[in-house]
Amino acid sequence: MRRMKKIVFILRLLLLVSYCNKNPVDGGNFHLPTPAYPSPYSDPSWSADGKTIVFYRMKVTHIGSIGDFTYDPDSTGIWAIDADGTNMRLLLRGRGDSPELSPDGTWLVYEEGGQIYKVPFVDGVVDTTNIVQLTTEGRNFFPAWSPDGEWIAYERSVCEGDSTCGVWIISSNGEEKRFIDDYGMYPAWRPFGKEILYVRRAVTTSGQVLGDSLWVFNVENNEKMFLTFLRGENYDNRYPQYSPDGTKITFSSQKERCSPHIWIMDADGSNLKQLTQKGGTSSCLVSRWQPNCLHSL
Repeated sequence: MRRMKKIVFILRLLLLVSYCNKNPVDGGNFHLPTPAYPSPYSDPSWSADGKTIVFYRMKVTHIGSIGDFTYDPDSTGIWAIDADGTNMRLLLRGRGDSPELSPDGTWLVYEEGGQIYKVPFVDGVVDTTNIVQLTTEGRNFFPAWSPDGEWIAYERSVCEGDSTCGVWIISSNGEEKRFIDDYGMYPAWRPFGKEILYVRRAVTTSGQVLGDSLWVFNVENNEKMFLTFLRGENYDNRYPQYSPDGTKITFSSQKERCSPHIWIMDADGSNLKQLTQKGGTSSCLVSRWQPNCLHSL
């Protein structure tokens, strides 16, 4: 009986490996996920001048054998570091995800508790006495500055009353909000333009999920353009981002029960290919290109 159970377990494991090695979107391999442990550094974002990186840091003090961990709350929050790896400093203790500096480097936007905030950033430090809350409804994530600093795009995941879920933009002063597209996720601006790239679930009128699709919305003329369809019902596609020159798009694609991988395509949706073979597990590998990085991939 024990031998039979062992054989069944091995067969299931082989089936899972075979399943994960199937192609997600036109090719590539997936591998079994490793145990999930906390990431001490996440959500890095470059300043427009390429001199500073802001990121979220959780200072983990102990990791147990089953993935349990403890951390130091006094050293956890939004941090900054110079591009040469020096002058690492804590900006906001215990606060926020998805930090991003404004194009002129004078404001820091971030998400905390499902709402979007901004705080002045001057001479490498933040003014915590002047934190501004920009959103108050729903739950909002992934704030992103427009290239001209006039707008902040974000994703709203909870609908309340007349509030619609999807991609929104809010003016940098918080006085104007505009709805972009329902059920859009992970908004990212195209450099040197007024276009927002985002993921949208492809669902039939009967509710059947077909996969994910990538769309581009032009804020100036309010036109929405379909870019490409990412096949496969079980694929979780996240964090699309343009390269600094606007010619490439990267994103993360993860099949159910398998590790995520990083993919790249041309900005028109062509020439899709997988970049990683051993997994790309975080938006920090996908969504934050180094300024002036124009390498051909």
